[in-house]
Order: sequence, then structure tokens, then C-alpha cells
Amino acid sequence: MFFVWTWVLMLGGLSNLGLSTAVLRLLPLHRERNEHAALRGLLLGGRLLVLSVASAIALAGLALLWCLGERVATPYAVPAYLGLICIPIVTLTDLQDGVARARGLTALGLLPPYVLRPLLLIAGLGAAHLYSLPVNARFAIAAAILASLGAAIVQTLLLRHRLQRELAPGPRRYAIALWFKTALPFWLIVACDLTLQNADVLVISSYLGPAEVGMYFAAAKTMSLVLFIPYAVASAMANRIAALDARGEEAGLRAAVADAANWIFWPSLLAGAAIPSGRQNHARPVRSAVSGGLPRHAHPRRWPVAARRLRSRRPGAQHAGSGRRQRAAARFVGAAQRRPQRRSGPRLRLGWGRDGGKPRRRSRQLRPRQTPAQP
Repeated sequence: MFFVWTWVLMLGGLSNLGLSTAVLRLLPLHRERNEHAALRGLLLGGRLLVLSVASAIALAGLALLWCLGERVATPYAVPAYLGLICIPIVTLTDLQDGVARARGLTALGLLPPYVLRPLLLIAGLGAAHLYSLPVNARFAIAAAILASLGAAIVQTLLLRHRLQRELAPGPRRYAIALWFKTALPFWLIVACDLTLQNADVLVISSYLGPAEVGMYFAAAKTMSLVLFIPYAVASAMANRIAALDARGEEAGLRAAVADAANWIFWPSLLAGAAIPSGRQNHARPVRSAVSGGLPRHAHPRRWPVAARRLRSRRPGAQHAGSGRRQRAAARFVGAAQRRPQRRSGPRLRLGWGRDGGKPRRRSRQLRPRQTPAQP
């Protein structure tokens, strides 16, 4: 489920070709220049373009899955087919999110994909559990498709109603060259950002099962809540910064960028410092309530990985670590010496060759002790 949904989010974010971010600059630019034909063309042509690209990627993925056949693992086959259907919906939602934020409609851009869609998904899964339906990966992906479709329909209707009041019908001009020129740098930035956010889940899915990947997904996404701070500030300030840049007000532009940087840096610093500041006694009730029945390796840790690495690099940490390893080795050797040895039957030992190569398994039969003959 999480492996497939991660691929859906990545492909959906890449299918918009960077237009979901480029509209934050293009829409204020056309409005400041009173280019209403170009504005109408961007609103309609941008949607058709990203839907065409996302549909082509979804069809290519379906063809690839059909060619691979049984070589795709069973837990991922059907969810992958269903997840590919959701790619055009996610792409359209991302583009309309950018359009709404470019017009200053932050609530309309963020509430449908980030509030309404999770609520619909939770409601669907809760109803299935209430009526004793099988809640598995297939059902979860199907519920995610319906939730994404419902959120996209609500967002499309509300955005259309709002834009029709501000922009009268008329001719359209499609400045496709300007779209790609503006969107390509943003697309590269979004591609790198999506890779950094989701590469760990994709790599871990190659080595662990779905249950372990789900545990890691939940822990990683909990720690990434700090990313909502720069996203919220950028959503609120992007329209203002683009309008100031289009009008050429350099002093106001510098002030707006400085305000955005301060609102991003200081809250993010405080939130990042609050993550590793919890104590073991504070985390124990949450651990017992959330993961009491999980295996030991799945329990949440006290410190995130980054804090542990920083702590291991402080002065004296190397010697402390070596001392702990020496004490552990001494305990292991002492336990091995106290263990009774069996002297009957064949013994199997794991030895190393003289050339330092791979270990080989050799057997040695214990021979009975020979007593000298009596004269």
C-alpha cells in the first residue's frame, strides 16, 4: 500500500511538468499586464496538458505491469494497477492547488487535497471496518482513488465558480513556449524534492515486507511534519512576491522575501529542536499505547537518526563506543567459555582458509584415544 502510494505521489507530482509551481508566477504576471486571453488559455490549456501527460504515464505503467505479468510480487500487483488510475487525479489536484494559491485562495487550494481527501479515506476505511469488510491493500487503494476523485471534483467546482466571477468568457491564447520556459526549472526542483522525500521508502520496500515498510512510513512521515512550515509560508507569500516582481517594486520584493525567510527559518528551527527533545519516560506511554503489540524492532526510537549521528560525532564518542564494544565482547567470550562443550560425535567448525578467502565448512571426527599395548 505505502510503496504503491509513494509511486503514485511521485509520478503525479512529476506529471504536471512543473506547471503547478509555475502558475504561481504566470498568473500574477498575466493579471498585472491585463493579458486576459493568455490567462484564460493558461487556466484551460494547463489542465488539458497535465491531464494528457499523466494519462500517458498511467497507460505506460499499465502496459509495463501487463508485460511483467507474474514477475510482479502478489502484494503489489493489484494495488499497482489501481494506483496508476489515481495518477491523473493527483496531477490535476496539484495544478489546481497552484492556481488557487496564485489567486490568493489558500484555503481552496490546500483544504481539498490535504484535509478533505484524508478525511474521505479515513471515513471509507472506517465504514469498511464497521461493516466487517476485508480492509487490505486493494481496498485501501480503491478508497484512496475515490477519496482523491471526490476531493478533485469539489476543488474543481469551487475553483471554477470563483474564477468565473473574476474572469469573463472570451478568446484564449496558449503561450506554450512561455509555460515550458518558466516551468522547467521548477520541474527540476520538484523532481529533486520528491526524490529526497520518497527515495528511502522505495529503497526499503526492496528489502522489507509491507508491514515493516508501513511502520517505517508512519515514523518517517511523522518526523517530516516540519516540512509543512515552509510549505504554508510559501503558499501565503508566493502570490504577493510574484505580484511585486511583476510590478518591479524591488524594495517591497526584498522586504517580502526577508519576511518569508524569517517565518520559515525560526519556526522550523524550533520544531526541529522539539523533535529530539522528548524523554524516555514521556515516550513510554505513547509507545505502549501505539505499538504495544508490535515486534521490538518496530518500536519508535527515542532519537531520530540525524540526532544519533550528531551525538556519535561529538568529542569522546568514539572512545565511549569502543569501550562499550569491548565490554560486550568480553561478556560474549565469558558466556562462551562457561557453556559446556560436547565431546562426543562429529564436530563442525567454521574456519578460514590460509589465503584469507571465504570461510569453508569442514568436519573433524573425534578419534578415540589410543592406549599403548601392554608388553
